[in-house]
Amino acid sequence: MPALRMHASHHADATVITVAGEIDLASAPALHRFIAEMHRPPAGHLVLDLAEVPFMDSMGLRVLLEAYTAAEQHGGAVHLAAVQRAPARLLRLTRLHERFRLHASTQLALAAIATASAITPGRAGDGG
Repeated sequence: MPALRMHASHHADATVITVAGEIDLASAPALHRFIAEMHRPPAGHLVLDLAEVPFMDSMGLRVLLEAYTAAEQHGGAVHLAAVQRAPARLLRLTRLHERFRLHASTQLALAAIATASAITPGRAGDGG
C-alpha cells in the first residue's frame, strides 16, 4: 500500500492541505502531525482536499475531529473539499458531515472562506 501523500499551501485566510491515499490506522498519525505543523494559529480556516482519498476509517475521523476542535478554538473552521464516496458515507453515517463545511472543490471552499471574511471582517463577536 502506498504511503499517504500530503501537500500544504497557504492562502490569505486558510491553509489548504491536499491528501492522497487512504487515511487509516497506519496513516492517520502522519496526517495529524502534518496538519499540526502546517496549520498553526492564527490561521483560522483549514481546507482538506480529499479528492484523492478513496478510504477513511475511524482513525481518519479522529484526525478530522481534532483539526475541527483546534480550528474552532482559534475562530476558524475545517472545510472538506471533494470528499469521495466512501469517506462521505462514513461522515454521513456518523453525522459528522454536520460539523464540517463541505465543498465540491478546493476552489469553492476558498471562495466561501473569502466571501465569509469579506462579510465579517475581523470576526468580531465570534466568541471563537
